Amino acid sequence: MGYIGQHGVMALQRYKYSGVDHSIVSKYILQPFWTRFCFILRLLMVSASSCFQITLTGFMFLVTSALLGYIYSPQLDSAPPRWVNFAHGLLLFLYQTFDAVDGKQARRTNSSSPLGELFDHGCDALACAFEAMAFGSTAICGRSTFWFWVISAVPFYFATWESYFTNTLILPAVNGPTEGLMLIYLTHFLTAIVGGDWWGQHIGKSLPFFSWLPVISEIPTFKAALFLMIVFAVIPTVTFNIQNVYGVVHARKGSMLLALAMIYPFVVLLAGVLIWDYLSPIDLMGKYPHLVILGTGLAFGFLVGRLILSHLCDEPKGLKTNMCMSLLYLPFAIANLLTAKLNNGVPMVDEFWVLLGFCVYTATLYLHFATSVIHEITTALGIYCFRSPLNTPLFNIQDNKKRSLRCDCAFGSTGGRIYIITMEQSIIGQPQKANPHRMNKNKVQKNFLDFHFVSVASSPRPLQEYTLLFKQLEKVIKMYNVQFVINISEDPLLMNVTTFLQQPEVLLHTTRSLEGQGPVYYQKKIDLPHGRTLDVTAINTKAFQGPAQKNQFSSLTKILKGSQSDWHIAIGYHSLVNCSVDGEKSDELASEQLYHTLLNTGVNAYISGQTCLTYVPKEGSGEISRGDVENEGLSFTFVNPNLIPMENVDGFVLHRISAVEFVSYLVNIKGDVRTVALQPKGRDVM
Repeated sequence: MGYIGQHGVMALQRYKYSGVDHSIVSKYILQPFWTRFCFILRLLMVSASSCFQITLTGFMFLVTSALLGYIYSPQLDSAPPRWVNFAHGLLLFLYQTFDAVDGKQARRTNSSSPLGELFDHGCDALACAFEAMAFGSTAICGRSTFWFWVISAVPFYFATWESYFTNTLILPAVNGPTEGLMLIYLTHFLTAIVGGDWWGQHIGKSLPFFSWLPVISEIPTFKAALFLMIVFAVIPTVTFNIQNVYGVVHARKGSMLLALAMIYPFVVLLAGVLIWDYLSPIDLMGKYPHLVILGTGLAFGFLVGRLILSHLCDEPKGLKTNMCMSLLYLPFAIANLLTAKLNNGVPMVDEFWVLLGFCVYTATLYLHFATSVIHEITTALGIYCFRSPLNTPLFNIQDNKKRSLRCDCAFGSTGGRIYIITMEQSIIGQPQKANPHRMNKNKVQKNFLDFHFVSVASSPRPLQEYTLLFKQLEKVIKMYNVQFVINISEDPLLMNVTTFLQQPEVLLHTTRSLEGQGPVYYQKKIDLPHGRTLDVTAINTKAFQGPAQKNQFSSLTKILKGSQSDWHIAIGYHSLVNCSVDGEKSDELASEQLYHTLLNTGVNAYISGQTCLTYVPKEGSGEISRGDVENEGLSFTFVNPNLIPMENVDGFVLHRISAVEFVSYLVNIKGDVRTVALQPKGRDVM
């Protein structure tokens, strides 16, 4: 059967990966190492090696590690030789390294694609099972090894579920792929020194500083580690995931129950396996831990792969019925156990063969899914899986040419709604030929999208720079049939920007010249095509200071909630984020109250006339302070639960609104496109 429909193909062709890693260890320690290792890898392997080959090689390290554990500890209840523990740690370290550099190789060879994300995360899902087996042999966990798989699978599934709704994979400051794996392979190395029996001791003996706790000190060390990981890692991570999803669903006025329904297959999988083990006349997990984890891990891999594919293909939110295919075997296994009630405690089919059949079934299901999806995606995108595009550049950029935006897109329609295939960069006035490995020539056509407008702000600059700015504005206005310009600048030359551009038909909305005393001093409803509307609200952020700010926020909330338009942009003087010590934007909000007011009233984007504030307000204060700002300019931020402010650009922002999404492109005075940001709407909103 096919897994990807026509709408899915179009969604794949416009898909762009988004991820944020806040890990300090990754940023300052591992990333520099991975960059150097990627260079070494090019020398050891073929320079044009596919990123998929690197991913698969890293995955095979964990398969090898699990096999070593099986050979020396078949039931995970006896200590293997210490060199095996060291090998477990080394192989896990290599897996983490290869998993990190495959993306760097993809970007180097211009072979990044949705298939790469699916392949990479699919291998990571299976890796949970194989590493659980390896750790079980190191810590001599026996039947409890299954629970170590559970505590790795649960946060992995919830993180995948979260990214499905937020469209961004968010890794917090302490996360599993970085600090979690580092802790595990350091544990393997430690065990190679102290011996595996260390894990079977009471934790009061293994770690004497726990000996003063009367109850905990009597728990075996590996069970104490399991408990600590659940309390301090799994529960906070899952809570963080649920909060982020709730914030997105609430902002889009969707159904949280519909979102939670996507967790149902995973819960049923865990419950089914636990019921099977509970009813089994033999100690299923204790006697065959490798088979139980392997079969369950393959079923889990199918669930995760199907969830990721739904995200890539922009499928409607909710329960995916074919995800339940991984659960079909469990009722037969449980029914076989019930026959033991009629046969003197002996099931109709021996438990070993039923368990082996479970592994065969889930392996067949997963392999069918993997091969089918790889074939469908490579066919749809015109790419290869295990072959690199041989360093062919995506576009032939000519020297001494200004770069700007070109839209290569195809229109498709499902249910009266428009979908866009892809957006790329090229040279103004001279589109370049795209890499055939990245685009399907039969489906990609050049066309322009529904509605465009520009927002601009600038500090005083030399006349030559004004000339460049106006030239770029004029080109973009003509090229994309821009309907209006939002000017939030106090610069006199930009107050009448359309006069300088000789574009009298383009409407100009100048918000700064209409400053008032209340929380809002300018509000305009703008008609868009197809009966849609856009609200532009200029907020007097200078008024949110002093004892009256509480009343101002209350008035602002009422005004913003009154918007009935499809899209809503807020404009203010101050940025939503603070500057860090080095003057760059940080993750700290300049005004928590303003941000949450915008978020809770459904504002899509916020534009400010300065990049960020140079100092942080006092803790607990909602007051906005201007600070000493050296460079004023336009700062554009999508308002969502995962606030990711866009870079300031010395130029302007081109916005495109369609029936399903809001896209913004930051363009500087040289015509360089610095950032592309997307906020989906329509099918992505429940």
